[in-house]
Order: sequence, then structure tokens, then C-alpha cells
Amino acid sequence: MISRKLTLSILSLAISGSAYGAADTPNPGLQYYYPAPDAPIVDVEADIIVYGGTSGGVTAAVQAARQGNSVALVVFGRHVGGLTSGGLTATDGVDANVQGGITREYFDKTGNTGFKPSKAEAAFEELLADPVPGADWDTPIPTYYEQRLAEVEKDGPRIISLRMENGSVFRGRMFIDCTYEGDLMAMADVPYTFGREAKTQYGESLAGREASVSLPGVDPYVVPGDSASGLIANILPNETEDTHGQADEHIQAYNFRMYTVQNTDPTKLQPFWQPPTYNADDFEILYRYHRNGGSTSMQVGNDINNHEMFNRGVSTDHIGGNRWTEDGLNYTPWCEASYAIRELIYQSHVGWQLGMLWYIQNDPRYAALATDNSLPAATQTNIANLISKSQQLGLPLGEYPETDGWPHELYVREARRMVSDFVVTQQYYNRELPVVDSVGMANYRADAHHNRRFVSTTGTVRVEGDTGGNITTPWQIPYRALVPPEKTASNLLVPWCLSASHVAFCSIRMEPCLMALSQSATIAAGLAIAKKQSVQQVDYEELRPRLLAAGQILGDRPTSENPLIIDNLDSDYVEIDGDWLSSQSTPGYSGTDYLHNDNAAKEKSVIFRPDVPKSDSYQVFLRWTSHSNRATNVPIEVTDANGVDQITVNQQVNGGSWYAIGEWYFDAGSTGTIKVSTTGANGYVIVDAVKLASTASTTPPIISLVAANPIAREQNGKPARIQIVRDNISNQAAIDVNLSIAGDAVADVDYRAFPSIVTIPTGKSSAEIWIYPIVDDVPQGTRQLTISIEPVIGYELGTSNSLDIAIEDKPADQWRYQHFSPTGEENSSLSAPNADPDGDSWNNRLERYFGTDPNNGMRQPNQEPRIVWNIEGTQSSIGLLWHSPGAARDMAFQVYYSNDLTFDSWQPLLTPIETISWSPDNGDRSMIQMMNLPIARVVFFKFVVDSTGDI
Repeated sequence: MISRKLTLSILSLAISGSAYGAADTPNPGLQYYYPAPDAPIVDVEADIIVYGGTSGGVTAAVQAARQGNSVALVVFGRHVGGLTSGGLTATDGVDANVQGGITREYFDKTGNTGFKPSKAEAAFEELLADPVPGADWDTPIPTYYEQRLAEVEKDGPRIISLRMENGSVFRGRMFIDCTYEGDLMAMADVPYTFGREAKTQYGESLAGREASVSLPGVDPYVVPGDSASGLIANILPNETEDTHGQADEHIQAYNFRMYTVQNTDPTKLQPFWQPPTYNADDFEILYRYHRNGGSTSMQVGNDINNHEMFNRGVSTDHIGGNRWTEDGLNYTPWCEASYAIRELIYQSHVGWQLGMLWYIQNDPRYAALATDNSLPAATQTNIANLISKSQQLGLPLGEYPETDGWPHELYVREARRMVSDFVVTQQYYNRELPVVDSVGMANYRADAHHNRRFVSTTGTVRVEGDTGGNITTPWQIPYRALVPPEKTASNLLVPWCLSASHVAFCSIRMEPCLMALSQSATIAAGLAIAKKQSVQQVDYEELRPRLLAAGQILGDRPTSENPLIIDNLDSDYVEIDGDWLSSQSTPGYSGTDYLHNDNAAKEKSVIFRPDVPKSDSYQVFLRWTSHSNRATNVPIEVTDANGVDQITVNQQVNGGSWYAIGEWYFDAGSTGTIKVSTTGANGYVIVDAVKLASTASTTPPIISLVAANPIAREQNGKPARIQIVRDNISNQAAIDVNLSIAGDAVADVDYRAFPSIVTIPTGKSSAEIWIYPIVDDVPQGTRQLTISIEPVIGYELGTSNSLDIAIEDKPADQWRYQHFSPTGEENSSLSAPNADPDGDSWNNRLERYFGTDPNNGMRQPNQEPRIVWNIEGTQSSIGLLWHSPGAARDMAFQVYYSNDLTFDSWQPLLTPIETISWSPDNGDRSMIQMMNLPIARVVFFKFVVDSTGDI
């Protein structure tokens, strides 16, 4: 039992939560943070608390409901869906071959890309309103808006509750941090980092600072050429190029993914407006860039990103703007800032991006460039065309109605990253290391935006950090990366600000990936609850079939036979002939460098001699870095058990990833070789690394049995759900699975009968069975059903091949069965709600609510409500303190008070109720309700349970 000191801040009790509904408090307009609205102060208890209304938060909450867990979705702002409904509708990385489950279900509804923000948010709201489509027993997910986390209460490493700024409390058994900032993770004292690691920290070739690029034609000084005059706005002071690959705390730029429309009819759009923080001087950098012939290209439409306006170095990205300073020397990044400082940063971004559009439309000095004859005619024309176009621009009607057409969500591309016992790094992104605990896939190139503008030693403006991004070969994300160190948080999962290096995170940071990982995290949380384990103790062999049953796409099945990788520096397995040069110039290499021949005519070679663990067929992969100066005809010679094969590869393409060159049979040992040479090559030859992966014959499918929801409840008719899952994607023919059924639950008495042979259809990885309880008013207690897979030739049994399903009685019937079945009175009038079998003046309703024994014939004062009197100065208050078991949480109650005990003097006590202790294991609570002591200084209390049972 977790106790908390009684305070004067008291709460209303809402154990079951409220149904889903949009925020109904006054609209604050275009703000991130504002004084706490007059929203209900609640005290909510659930199996799983999801903090963060992002796309991942919605996905997590829906999965929790589908697997039978109670859940509360706690939202910082007024909208759900995060960036997916807040502007990022040209969604990167959506692929039906990479994301399954709820993610696939969502994008099947909206389309993969280009959908309107209003449609995106409506689709998320539909999921929350009807989390189990087609079921008549599901209820909307309790969703709580405008809740700002203030404190995380813990008992050792176990999180007990989240306390909000407005006084609301959310108590749970498991917690999932689906925020973009990792606020719950940080407040729970989980270690984290932000910024960029050095290349040397994890041996990542893409890590650390990038080579900067010039922003042409922009003088950085207020008085051009005069450094003493100071820097123009939006250039960071005290920054230099420094060493490429070194670590720093800079974070890639944020922006709004805005939706613009162009129309000559102003009634067909919402006009831009001058933001409160607007300052024309902020756009001197744009003025100078355009004055010197910089790009004036500006696209119009849904989801305008940085590369669609002008130049990546001066665009919608507010480069360097995602941190705050009061003195120009010390900076606080968005993720580390208070909510109030984040609001300043948010408005700074509004001022930059909306202000830029206003500036182009309205600034007279900028407009004068279009007729400045000292400029080239082409420059004047381009600026004139841009201004003319901007006069026809505005924001869409019907989108973002609360913020006049401007997106409400700032694109927080990156913030904190957890540092756990395991960190996923570039080596996993490169698919150099095997992942044995995949919970999802990423399929986008490690994509970072610029994070700083600075002045070079020669007085020019440089920008640094952008890598660009595009689709890449999918790679697996380990469960271990979602799990904090057990000593810091044993019941928290972090699917977004996960334990990853900057490089790996820049590939993971796509919205579909967030959704997939959030669903997997929730499945793991449900398993941990069922097993009474920490999230660190979850067995992946039990988790994996549950993920597959939920439709998740995980990549190759884990194997103990890891691929064999040989880097150019592995001298025991590499023979180098000739004077090859080491380089790190082009990213995408394995290990710490790669070799090249300097495009010299002299013949050279490198032989890789792998030590093969067993005789078998192996797929051979090569790795190189691509460039236009590479050879297109690099000779490769493979010697295997059957002889020598010769091929060529084109190293101008397919760089930065493992490229399969073929399959060969190698004897065990080191008799086989892969040789790369320069003979006849028509450009630079790159030698980096070789990988061998066994292609052993396909094994029979492994069949597992998982409980998507292990409890069928008579209380609401909600069925249990089991899934029969196969873990072998190469075997997609239909397969029959035989089940055995045992236990004390009786078919067609306690539950509807179901077939004992289930077919997994062709092309599907699972089949499911819904087990419906037969609802009655007979106290029977909870009955068990044990379902097992029968071993049959044609499939192998997975680790999880048997499970128990509970047919749960109605809570009141369960209590009657528990207390009266030994004497056979569970169905008699003696156990009826209003009966008092032990004659202690408490009827059975009261005995059940307060957790007392209805048969012992004695009052139990330590479990009865007691009066509490509190005096502070001249103010006195009085009230009741009581305890109730979690098993009685379905019972309604009301406290009444009177000054004289006359019939019509009883009034309901409407002051808030505070929970002063709560057990996350069983839901037992101690509560208190107080009132100011009346002038009469005499007060009587009456406690009513389920409208009867006065005390």
C-alpha cells in the first residue's frame, strides 16, 4: 500500500474515468501552454496510463482496450494524433510491408499520404470512440485533455501515479510515455541524453557534427563587413565549424508543417496575420539571401516542409530556434525547458514561419527589391513573382478551426533520448548486428535537419546538420531499446524517446514507426501485468507471438545463428595486397572507416577469408560507400566449395547498405574467400566489409497460443479473445491447428462453445477465437478454461502453447460466492444485498464495499469509516476517512451530512474526495472527504452505498 501525506489539495474521484470526448474548455487559440483551464480535476485508476496524445498515444490506448486492459489516455493539449493530425500528412515511411497492426488499419482509412489534417484527427477520434470495431460491448477510451504532468510518484523503481498541474491524479500498473519530449521518462528519473554523440562513442560513421555548407550571398553582420556591429538575427554566436564527428547538444530544427492555399478570391481562404512576436529584423537573413539571387521557389499545398520554401538553410525550419536564452550565452533546449519557456519557443516559431509569410506579403523594404535596378533583372523578377504569389496565399478553410488555419502542433523532430542498459546504434540501422527481439521496423534513411547557423572564420554564413532522407531497406528495432534501466523504472515503456543514438533515432523518428512501437509497447505492458513482472522481465519468446497476433511486422524470425561480418580492419580474416588508403569521407560505411585505391592504376586486392561455423549455403553481402567517382565494374571473385565465380559490382549505387551479390556453398572453416580487386576498374574501388548469412532450409511453422484478452466478463458481456499464431512468414499455406479444452468452465453453461480445430487462412499469420461469457444472475465465482495446442505433424509448438481463460462472474456475484459458497448459501436470501447474516447491523452491500466479513457477527472498527477533525488556525474542518477494497470499485457511494438528524436535513456532501493511499496490486484505496465545520459545530454523517445501506 502506497501512502501519501494528507494535504489541503483535494480531488474528485473518477475511478472509471470519463468517455472519450474532445476538449470542451474555452479555446486558447494558437498556444502551446497557457494557464490551466477549468477542466475537471480527476483521480483515475487504470491498468495502463498512456501519457501523450500523439499518434503513438492513441495507438497505445486502443491496443490496451483491445487486449482487455483498462486504460486512460492523458493528453497535454486539446487534440489527439500529434504531428499526423497536426500537419505531417505527407507521411514519410508508410509501407504496408513494414507497418502492420493498428498503424496499417489507420493508414488504410486515411490513405498513406496527402490526407487532410481534419481527416487525420477524425480517424484518431474514431479509434478512441470505437476501439474494437464491430463489437457491441466496447466503450470509448477515457481521454483527458489539457493535463500537464507536474510530478511522478514512485515507490522505488515502480511508478505509482502521475500528478498534473491542475491537481488531477492518474494511477496505473503500467505507464507508457508517448510524448515527443520524453517528459514522463525524465520526471521518472530515467537517464537520458539529447543532441549528438561523437563518432567515437558508439563507433558510428554518421555520428557527430557534419560538414557545414555555405548560405551564399549573406553577410552575417548588421553593418555588412563590420564584425563589431554584431550579428543579424537567427545566426548563433560563439559557434565554429569545429571537428567533424564531435559531440554537441544541438538539436535539429523544428517547424510547423503548414497547409497553404492560393486563390485570387480572398473569400476562399483564411488570410495570414501578423504574429504577436513579429519583428521585421528577424528576416534580414532572408532579405539578404534573396537580394543576392537566392532561391525564391515556394510550393503551395498541404504539408509544406523546409525544402519546399527557398533553401534548406533559410526556410520554414527555425534553425537554432528550438532553444531559449535570456543572456545570449546560456541556452535551454525545448526538451529541457519549463512549459512556460516552451511557450516562448513555440511563439518564436510562429513568429519565424508565419512571420516570414507576413513579411514577404507586407514589408515595404523587401518589396522594394522587386524594383531595385541595382539588382540583376532575373533577381528582381523572381522577387516580384514571389510577392505576387504571396498576395494570393492564405490558409485553408475548414482546417485547424481553433487556430485560424495554422497548425496547432509544433514539429518536435527530436528531443530527449533514453540511455538504458542497451542502446540501439548505427550498427543496427546498417543491419550489421542481428536483432533477436524485434518489436517493429524502421525504413527511412537516418534523416536530420540543420541545427545551427554560424559565421565561418572567413566571415561567411554556414549552416550545418542536414543529411536529407529517403526510403531505405527496413531494419528491426529491439524491444530492449524501449525499456529503461530496471533500477530506475520497472513499469514504464518509452516507444518514442527510446534508448537510441542520434543516428539510429534519425531513422526511427517517423510517425508510422512511433505508432507501431507504441502498439508493441502496450502489448508488452499487458503481458507484464498478466505475468506480474517488470517490463525488463518480459520474455520475448512470449511477447513475439502476441505482437504477430496483433498484426505487427517484425522482420526475420530471431535466430541463434548470427550473420558473419568481417570488417576491413579484421586483420585475422583479411589479407591486403597493395597500398590501400583509409577514409571516412563518405558516410555509410561499416565500422570506423573504409579502404580505397586512390583511383590508382596499380593493381591491388583485398581478400576476406571468413571462418564459417558449419558447412551450408550462405548469402554473401558486400558493403561500400557510393559516389559518382566510384568504379562501375569492380571485380569480385568468390571461392566456395564448388570452385571460383567472378562477378562485377557498380559502386556508384547501392552504397551505405548491405548489397547481396549471390549465394554460395561454403565448407566449415576458412577455405572460402571473397576477393575485391582493382583489375580493369574504371574509377575508385572501395573495400569496406563482407557479411555471410546462412540460407538454411525453411523450418516448419511454429504455432503459439496467446491471449489477446484473457478474461471474459459477465459484468458487461465482454468476451475473452485468444489468437493462434504462426511464426514463419515463408510458409503461408492454410494450416489447421488442433486445440484441447479443459478446466471447470462448462461449454454452453458458462461460455459459448467454440470449435477445437482452427484454420489459419492462406496468407495470414494468425486466427482468433472470441470466447463469450453466458451472462446470468447466479453466483458461481470465476471459472477457468485451459486451452492448449495439440502436437500434430506439420507444425512445431511455440513456447506459449497453453493458456488459461477466466470466465469472471459479476463482482457482486463473485463476492457472494466467495463468502457464502462454503456453506452453500451463495444463492440464498442470506447472501442477498440487503441481508445481514451476522446481525451486526451492516447489510451485505456495506460489508462488500468496506471489505468486512459478513459472517463473523462482529463489527470491525478498523475497517469502518471514522470521523476526522482538522484545525488550522481559525479554520476547522471535519469529515470521513474510510478504506475500500479494489474489488468493490464498481459500487457507487455517497456521503451525506446533517446538523440535527431530521429527515429533511440530510444533504449530500459535495466537496471533493482525496485518495490518500492506493495499492497498484489490487486497487485498495483509503479516501477522505472533508467539509468546513458548520457554525452549529454539530454534524452527523451518513454513508450510503448503491443507494441503500445507511451507516
